[in-house]
Amino acid sequence: METMSVSYHVILNGPIPEDVVAPDKRSYGQNLRRLSELSALSRELGLTPLEDFVVDFCGLVDAAEKEASEREGAKQPRPAPPPPDDGDDLDDGRNPFIEPFDDETPDEEIFFDESSLIDPGFPEPYLRIMEQVASQLTWFSPGDGLRTMLGLLRALRERPDQEERFYGASWDLEFFACQLAYAEREGLRFHLGVSY
Repeated sequence: METMSVSYHVILNGPIPEDVVAPDKRSYGQNLRRLSELSALSRELGLTPLEDFVVDFCGLVDAAEKEASEREGAKQPRPAPPPPDDGDDLDDGRNPFIEPFDDETPDEEIFFDESSLIDPGFPEPYLRIMEQVASQLTWFSPGDGLRTMLGLLRALRERPDQEERFYGASWDLEFFACQLAYAEREGLRFHLGVSY
């Protein structure tokens, strides 16, 4: 059976300057494959389970679309998703998967939120559903998320068997902790987005 690739990322209700996380500490959220088991470890440690911070925007849109089509009695045609971004068309001509950031790269703000998924080319009913879902997303206190990230990091580092079991998770947790510390200083809210 083939397993689906999943990655998680911190989404703030404001921009994240790129220099918040040092280049050697950046991660892309693909090391939390065992999220439910990490959440169980969170519970054992008396922390908010990691999965409680996840907001699956696409799943929420799918559910809202299904509900709307059942109410209307006919399913709206679903638009094709936009083509994936392969990173080759960055403004500075650099492919981030091949060429790492250097000290001369100007600071940029990274601001991803679910509204960036709303393509004005989608049919009007689908746009309304996406906008409604985006307006009702759940946001969390970064302090709560930071306690969970740091508590899990501490537990993984203190227990080599757990570090091995959840190999790579520490990289993502440390990356997320840097972003959440920034969010807490700036008074922002967060959730963990998921990409399939």
